Amino acid sequence: AKAQGASAWWRENRERVLRFGFWGFLQNQSGLFYGSAPNRLVAAHYLPSVEVAMFGLADNLINLVRRFMPTQLFIGLIRPVMVARFTAKQDFSQAAWLANLAYRLNLVVLVLGMALMVTVGEPAFDWLTDGKYPYAAWLVAGLLVLMTTEGMRTMVELMAQAVERNQILFLSNLVQSASLLLAIPLVGLIGLWGLVAANVVGTVSANIVVIVRLRREGFAFRLNLLRAAMIVAYGIISAVIGWVLVEAGVHYILVGAIVVALYGGLCLWKPPLEPDEREVLERVVRRKVKLPQSGRSGDEGTEAE
Repeated sequence: AKAQGASAWWRENRERVLRFGFWGFLQNQSGLFYGSAPNRLVAAHYLPSVEVAMFGLADNLINLVRRFMPTQLFIGLIRPVMVARFTAKQDFSQAAWLANLAYRLNLVVLVLGMALMVTVGEPAFDWLTDGKYPYAAWLVAGLLVLMTTEGMRTMVELMAQAVERNQILFLSNLVQSASLLLAIPLVGLIGLWGLVAANVVGTVSANIVVIVRLRREGFAFRLNLLRAAMIVAYGIISAVIGWVLVEAGVHYILVGAIVVALYGGLCLWKPPLEPDEREVLERVVRRKVKLPQSGRSGDEGTEAE
């Protein structure tokens, strides 16, 4: 900035930087009671060792999947682009548009995982664990559902950071962390599924807090529900056909390949993307990232605003 003649930048923006850093610190600290470690602590205290071991297996697998989610792989690209677009033009629709696209890319991967878990997950885990934890497949499917809410959490966090509203994230993190208190009675009632249910409730509630607070401050965000519903529908169709094949006695490896091929074919036949989103993805492949000037997805009533 100094090289461009803005030598007084720090003096003019010092309060803004310190405020952002202060709320960012509180945001990080307020989320300590949500996540893998607190869940394992509750499971180890309230559940028998067999269920704790099964949860550990499922949780480790999900943590591995998290690392390869599109939002995690491209977080270094998404964050600066989102912040730069808003800073340059004060156009929140650009940030919301990008968040919508990134969330659906995540959803495409997660829904395929769910379809595989409910069709061939049980025999696959039976073989992988030598018959010890075949039912871990259903728990993994439940944790994948949780990851769909966490993917949205990542996107609303980025939007709040782009408009420098970390105080909203502090409040939402408190809501999310409070889900640990809900998990304790639920674990006593429904076992491991109590952890999944409590985490889903906490994350969805935290997302709602951020979206509502951003809207009140003039930063409206709408999820492209039509395109998201298409992804879910493709997953259901693939899972139902896969389930029928399993019941007919087809080998689970072949069924898994059919589910992947069918799901991929549906996504290619009618992609859950708007035309401008396809153009952006093509530019990303060519390493020429440029967001459309409109910042809208063109969906009837469900586009980012």
